[in-house]
Amino acid sequence: MGASALKRNIVYILTLSRLVFALLVAVLCLFHKEPYNWALWASLLLIGASEITDMLDGYLARKWGVVSELGKVLDPHADAIAHLIIFWTLAMLDRAWFVVFLVMASRDVLVGLIRIELLKANQ
Repeated sequence: MGASALKRNIVYILTLSRLVFALLVAVLCLFHKEPYNWALWASLLLIGASEITDMLDGYLARKWGVVSELGKVLDPHADAIAHLIIFWTLAMLDRAWFVVFLVMASRDVLVGLIRIELLKANQ
C-alpha cells in the first residue's frame, strides 16, 4: 500500500468513526438513563470527538491531496447519519422534541439529494 492509499484510508477511517461515536452515544444514553451520570459526560466527549473528526477528515484530505469522489459523498452522509442517531437518541430520552429529529432528517435527506444532483451536473 502506497503512502497516498494509506493517507486516503486514514481520512476514510476518520469519516466513518463518526458513525461509531454516534452509536456509542446512543448505547450509553439509552442504557444509562439516570440524569447527570458518567454516561452523559462520556457521550459529550464522544460527540466532541465526532465533530473534531468531521473537521479533521476534510482538512487532511485537502492537505494530503487525497480528495476523492467517494469521500465527497461519504463525508456528508456520515455526518447526517451520525447526527440523526444522536437526535433520535435525544428524542427517545425526552431530551429533545421528536419534531427536531424529523426536521433534521428531512434536512439531511434534502441536502443529500441536492449534493447528488450537483455532483451529477458537474460531471
